[in-house]
Amino acid sequence: MLHRQMHSVLAAFALLAAGSMAMPGNVLGASIPLNETFELDGDIAATAPNPPDDWEILYNGGLETGGASTIYTHNIVDAVNAGDDTFTGGSKITQDPTEWAWVETTTSSASDKTDINNVAVALYTRQYNAAGVDSGPATNLFFRADVTAPNGDATISLWLFQNTITRVGTNGGTFTGSHINGDLLLESQFINGGGVAAIQAFIWTNGTLLSVPVSTPARFAIVNSNTITPPWTFTGKTSTDYLATEFYEGGVDLASVLTTNFNTCFASFLFATRNSQSQGSSMSDFVLGRFGAKPIGSITSATNCGSSPTLTACVDGGIPPYNYHITGPGFNYTSNTTLTCISFPVTTGGNYTNVVTSLTSGCVSDPVVGTFTVNPAPAPPSTTGASRCGSGTVTLTASGSGGTLKWYSDAGLNTQVATGGSFTTPVLNAPTTYYVTETSAAGCVSAASPVTATINAIPAAPTTTGASRCGSGTVALTASGTGT
Repeated sequence: MLHRQMHSVLAAFALLAAGSMAMPGNVLGASIPLNETFELDGDIAATAPNPPDDWEILYNGGLETGGASTIYTHNIVDAVNAGDDTFTGGSKITQDPTEWAWVETTTSSASDKTDINNVAVALYTRQYNAAGVDSGPATNLFFRADVTAPNGDATISLWLFQNTITRVGTNGGTFTGSHINGDLLLESQFINGGGVAAIQAFIWTNGTLLSVPVSTPARFAIVNSNTITPPWTFTGKTSTDYLATEFYEGGVDLASVLTTNFNTCFASFLFATRNSQSQGSSMSDFVLGRFGAKPIGSITSATNCGSSPTLTACVDGGIPPYNYHITGPGFNYTSNTTLTCISFPVTTGGNYTNVVTSLTSGCVSDPVVGTFTVNPAPAPPSTTGASRCGSGTVTLTASGSGGTLKWYSDAGLNTQVATGGSFTTPVLNAPTTYYVTETSAAGCVSAASPVTATINAIPAAPTTTGASRCGSGTVALTASGTGT
């Protein structure tokens, strides 16, 4: 299929592939026929019998679960009118991403020929023959994009970055993340609606783009020549179908394009368009997304009060299985697993670093740090009980080390009744025990101290005995009771 199509190339893309870590040696230099893995025919549907993958298979009715790709970005939709984000400020393809600027417009500022609506990228690290049998390692990258109208000259580019590129701002702003030496740019120019495509390759080297040759078998791209109906939503200028030359797809054998110091450890991708063929002209529309070949690690932080917590380290993206390498104060932990999250106990406060390596590709995440902070719990508060005779309220007091004192009516500390250094009970008819804790500024809670409000019974009226005498003098009266 590919050799027949190479003579009718109408389109190609720009590919930026960041590289600093080589893939395993059995992958390097292996030129794989692109069409044995993926159909590049200017269409979306796979052709029977025994078809290789095509975009309709990967899309799988919107479930995005089909095909045999190792990394697949899914279909990413870009607004074409209100809410479209486009380049501004003279952003050029020759600049570092940190020099770019973007703006969200109420009506798209991109021309129809450069206004992108849908994109996707897929990486295959295994090769499949016509019968669908795995026949060895590969480094085949496939990509697609569309534009809302087929008229006019344009240039379309696909960038793949090893660094994470992030758009900063809400309705406009800048980008974070920079080029790395070895980034690759393949650029294609479409003249008069896509009738001619000239493919050029460049490598980012010390702030400039150096031209490099690209062998024909290692790359191929094409536009649709007939009207096709996509399974995803397309908002064209005049139709929801792809009219001729509105749909672009291509493939690159990375092992053949980058013969030394290449890798597939991509963290981000960006499609970009411009109206002019000149690299010095401003870019127009763009679609920025995550490309999950490079793993992104994470690790939790924790604050504990004198106990040993369990921290959790995770990975997003990358190709399993993974190697987690976690280091900290007196701590060196390694785990090989297919799990995207693992937990591990720690006992010493300090910073813990998580680095995740994809054992299949050799791609390594940037180190991420979580902090475990150990705070002492306060001592139990000192308490002073009180008593009274008969039913009524009782004022209890407590003191601590400067934290917040909390009063509870139950030993399980489920019902808080007061806060502060004293607590006046409701009317009590019997002795009642309350419990006081202290919470430090760091949130650590002491053990509870009990304190009792004592209610003493009022004795019954004494039994008395009167006396009498004749004439002046003293009289002895008597009384008896239960107390004094």
